[in-house]
Amino acid sequence: MSLVRKIVASNIMYVVGQYPRFLRAYWKFLKTVIAKLFEFMREEFPGVRDMACETFLKVAQKCKLTIAAAHQEDERSFVLTVIENHTQQTDVLDEKQQLLFFEAVGHVISATPPGVQADCIAALMANCTKKWNEIIEKGKENRAALFAPQAARQLVQIIRISQRLAKSTGSAFTPQLLQLYGQMMQVYGVYGQQLVEAVGRGGPSRIKHAEIKCLFVYKRETLHLLEVYADEALKETSPAAAAAAAAAPAATATAAAEQKKETVKQLVGQVLQPILQDYRDNTPDSRDCEVLALLAVLMARLDTHISSVLPVIFDYIFDCTLQMIKQDFQSYPDHRERFYALLKACNQHCFSGLFSLPSHQLKAFVESLVWAFKHEHPSLAEEGLQVTYEFLQNLIEGKKELLTDFCRTYYFGLMKEILMVLTDRLHRSGFKYQTLIFMSLLRIIGYGLVRDETSGLTQENVTKSLIDLLGRSFVTVNPKQVEAFVVDLFNFCGDSNPTRFQQHMRDFLISLKEFAGDNDALFEAERQEALERARELEKKKRGQVPGMTPQYESMVSIRNMED
Repeated sequence: MSLVRKIVASNIMYVVGQYPRFLRAYWKFLKTVIAKLFEFMREEFPGVRDMACETFLKVAQKCKLTIAAAHQEDERSFVLTVIENHTQQTDVLDEKQQLLFFEAVGHVISATPPGVQADCIAALMANCTKKWNEIIEKGKENRAALFAPQAARQLVQIIRISQRLAKSTGSAFTPQLLQLYGQMMQVYGVYGQQLVEAVGRGGPSRIKHAEIKCLFVYKRETLHLLEVYADEALKETSPAAAAAAAAAPAATATAAAEQKKETVKQLVGQVLQPILQDYRDNTPDSRDCEVLALLAVLMARLDTHISSVLPVIFDYIFDCTLQMIKQDFQSYPDHRERFYALLKACNQHCFSGLFSLPSHQLKAFVESLVWAFKHEHPSLAEEGLQVTYEFLQNLIEGKKELLTDFCRTYYFGLMKEILMVLTDRLHRSGFKYQTLIFMSLLRIIGYGLVRDETSGLTQENVTKSLIDLLGRSFVTVNPKQVEAFVVDLFNFCGDSNPTRFQQHMRDFLISLKEFAGDNDALFEAERQEALERARELEKKKRGQVPGMTPQYESMVSIRNMED
C-alpha cells in the first residue's frame, strides 16, 4: 500500500465516520463502506487497522438498524454474511483490534429480531467456544497445561471478547454466558487456589511475576464480565427489544423484565459464593477490588432481589475489607473507592435489607460510614458524607419505626464523630454535608421524632451533652458563648432552608480563632437573645395546637388591646 493510498484511506475512514445520517439513507453506499473497512483491516501499515476497526465500531453503533435490516437487493442477510466470514478479519487483527470488531458486530446483532440474536451470538462465538473447549480439555488431561501463560492469555482474550458482546447485546448474551460460566467459574476457583499458594510461598510480590499475573488477570476479567452482563442485561436499550416491549401488553413486558431479573439472580446465586469465599481467603494484597465493584452493580440492578444474600456479602466482604482500610488513610486506594461505592449502593438499593442484618453487621456498616467521612482525601470524604446523609434521610422518612432503636445505639456516637470533622481544618471542604448531617441529627430530637429519657434522647439532655462536649474540646471558648451557640442550633435546625443553620455554624467555627478568655459580658446578651428566640419558638409551636396555649394568656392580650 503506497503512502498516498494510506493517506487517502485514513481520510475516507475519517469522513465516513462523520456522516452516519447519510450512510443510513443509502444502504448500497454503506455496504460499500463496510466492505472497504474490512479491506483496510487487512492492511499492514501501522495505524490503518486501528483506524479501520474504530471506524467500523462507530458506523455499527450509528447505523446498526440499517445494517441489520433485510434489503431487497441482498440475497441473504448482510449480518449473517459478516458473521460467517468474520474470521477473515479477526485472524489478521491483534487482540485489541479483535475486541473492537466483536463489539461492533454485537451492536448490529442487538438490532436484529430478538428471536435470532442468540443464534447470531453463538455463530459469532463459535471459534472462541471451540478454542475454549480445547484448552479446558487439555487442562483436564494435564492440569499444568491450564496454568501455562499462553493458555491463560487465550482464556483472558475469550473472556474479554465476551465482555464486549455482553456490553453491546445485553440480555441476548444470556444463553452464551450460561454455556460458558460453569467452566469459567471452575477455572476461577482453580486459579484462585494457585494464587493463594503462590503468594503463600513468595509473598505478595509474586503476583507481579508473568506466570502468576496472567492468572490474576483472568480472575479480574471474569469479574468484569459478570459486572458488565449484570449492568447491561437488565437494560432495555436495544432497538429491537424496545420495539418489542412497546408492542407487548404492559403485563407481558413486566413479566419479561421480572424473568430477566430472575435469570440474573440465578446466575448470581451460583457464582457469588465462590467469588466471595475466594476474596475472603486471599491475603489483603491479592484481594481484587473488582469484587466490590461487581457487588455494587448487582445491588443497583437487582435492587431488593439481592437483599436475601446481604448477610452473606457482609460476612465475606465487609469485615475483611474494613480491616484493610481502617489502619490508615493511604493503603489500598482502589479498594477504598469501590468499598465506598458499595456502601452507597447498599443505602440506595438495599436499605430495608440493612435492618434485617445481625446487629454486629449493621454496626460494621455504620462504622464504615464514619470511617468514610473521616477520610483525609476530600472526594472520598465527600462521598462518605453524602451516603451518611442519605442514610439518615431514608431512616427518618422511610423507617420511623426503627428510628428509636437506631438512635439508642448510634445517635451520640454519630453526633460526636460529625462534630469532630466539623471542627477539623482538614475536613473543611465537606462543610455542606457535615452541617446537613448535623442538622438532621438535631431535627430527630428537636421535632420529637425520638424521645427516650432512659437513653438520654431528649432535647434537654442532647443540649447539655453538646455544651459539655464543645466546652471540653475548646477550653478557651467562653462557656456562655457555647451555650448560646447550642441553643440556636436547635432554633435553626427546623428551617426548610439550611442556610441560616450553616451560617450560624460557620460563625461559630470562625470565632474559635478570634475569641478566648473571660468574655462573659460580651456573650451574655447573645445568650439571652438565643434563649428568648427559643421561648418564642416554643410558644409558636404551642399556639399551633388547640388547647396547648393557656386560656388566660389570650384573655390578657385581649384586655390590653381593649385598654
